[in-house]
Amino acid sequence: KNLFSMEDLIRQFSLGKLSKNSPVFDYDKLRFLNSRAIQEKKAADLLILLEEGESFRNRYNSFPGARKEALIDLVKPRMKTLGDFLSKFEIYLAGELNYNNDDLKKLNENYSNEKISTYTRLITGSLEKLNEDAFDAAGVEQNMRICAEENGLKAADFIHPARFALTSETVSPSIFDVFGFFGKAESLRRLRKLADVIDSGEIKSES
Repeated sequence: KNLFSMEDLIRQFSLGKLSKNSPVFDYDKLRFLNSRAIQEKKAADLLILLEEGESFRNRYNSFPGARKEALIDLVKPRMKTLGDFLSKFEIYLAGELNYNNDDLKKLNENYSNEKISTYTRLITGSLEKLNEDAFDAAGVEQNMRICAEENGLKAADFIHPARFALTSETVSPSIFDVFGFFGKAESLRRLRKLADVIDSGEIKSES
């Protein structure tokens, strides 16, 4: 058994069971246990812990608490420590996007910059027609899959560039949930930003 409550630990602890050998501190197991603790906490409780840091509190004080909690719920399945949340807040709330990074190189393994720009602009044009009240995870997914079929492409040809456009990363929560979190205006702004940056020649393709 790997997980114990404090009561379990107290009940089962015995000095007689201690080994005389040098103890080993397993950091990987600690991160695993910490990730489990994060998953079990409510977003509101995690936000309280994050805001104990003055720099975090000052940086994100202007954002509504409900918005910060929604972001925590979106990303926490992948978080192992409270520190892991910091880069996500920078990307998702502060909008600090750096497209010229190692994740672009990963994306370039399958898509040239030209294709990334083309596919991003295609899906942007399609999503522009989606009503604001239909711009949720289900609505965006349906729109994207229809657009892919109409253009003789796979949905993945839109999903991977779109994920990178919205997060500047190649790994994220469900991209459709990410679209739903940002909403129509911010999602389209980020899609256009990636296409514009690529078309300007600011970043070079690795493919």
